Amino acid sequence: MAKLTTRELARLAGVSPTAVSFALNGKPGISDETREHILKLAETTGYVPAGRAPAVRDASRPRRIAVVYPESLRPIDQLFYMELNSCVMLASGGFDLFFTHLSMKDGKVQMPEIILSHAVDGVLVFGNIHSEVTRRLHAMNFPVVELDSSRRYPGQVSVSADYSTAAYTAVCHLLSLGHKDIAYIGNNEMHDFYLQTFAGFQKAAMEAGLSLDMSRIQFGIRDEQTLHDAVDGLIRSGTLPTAFFCATDLYAVHTIERLHLAGLRVPEDVSVIGIDDTIISRFTVPALTTVRIDREALARRGFEALGELLAGRPQQSIVIPSSDLVLRESTAPPAARS
Repeated sequence: MAKLTTRELARLAGVSPTAVSFALNGKPGISDETREHILKLAETTGYVPAGRAPAVRDASRPRRIAVVYPESLRPIDQLFYMELNSCVMLASGGFDLFFTHLSMKDGKVQMPEIILSHAVDGVLVFGNIHSEVTRRLHAMNFPVVELDSSRRYPGQVSVSADYSTAAYTAVCHLLSLGHKDIAYIGNNEMHDFYLQTFAGFQKAAMEAGLSLDMSRIQFGIRDEQTLHDAVDGLIRSGTLPTAFFCATDLYAVHTIERLHLAGLRVPEDVSVIGIDDTIISRFTVPALTTVRIDREALARRGFEALGELLAGRPQQSIVIPSSDLVLRESTAPPAARS
């Protein structure tokens, strides 16, 4: 079947070829409605821009995969993705990897040339990417797998951790030690991740018959300063929680730091637990009790799913079990308080 030209796509969409170019390249100059109309039509017709169709692939060369990062990662969230990246490189097998990032500017997707030129065969995306990015990639007929994404879009294939179960496992451990006053340290800007971790926290608390004191729920953690403010506020409240559940290991490490600066001992005065089992959790003082997220499985299953999509076989999203409690030194039964 003959390939659709830009002019033919423009005629089908009832717009100019320039409008088609603006829509496909994420440039300003057309309305959001027109852009959405063109992208949807490009996706349904299988349109590929002239000069950007991939060359006939030499079967002897490895598949080329673009590994795409979010536009920016907060310093407080970078460690997990650094370790996941190492696992991706080890699990890549017969794929050639090209590392890049996508960005949004004025609500428009800025695509790197390696993707625009179809120099790669598929795309592996890290973390929560804007839905417009996912839509653009699918419109360009790329097989896409999203790795460690908490978001769910129609037609999306993702390989993600079960953060709700991880949080539930962590809080159940604190409850088993006898803790009944537990603070939640999280980030509601990471909306879908926050919903999952808080759901696990809430489920464990409700099963134990605990009432959730909203002063203990600290979900405005966006950087080191907001975390420090939240922990300091709980210390100054006069009724310190007996335990802190932190949605990531790095949150937990900073929590321990603030507790130490206030003259409080972990775990003698207060327990702290995290999620991830990043390398830093082994070297804190005390070493951090946490729930392991299997980054090796995330990377391996991500490439397996991408390989199936490249072969033309449909795939379903995968959730990696995440209930592996790693017991270290930062949790203990609550101390008696007068």
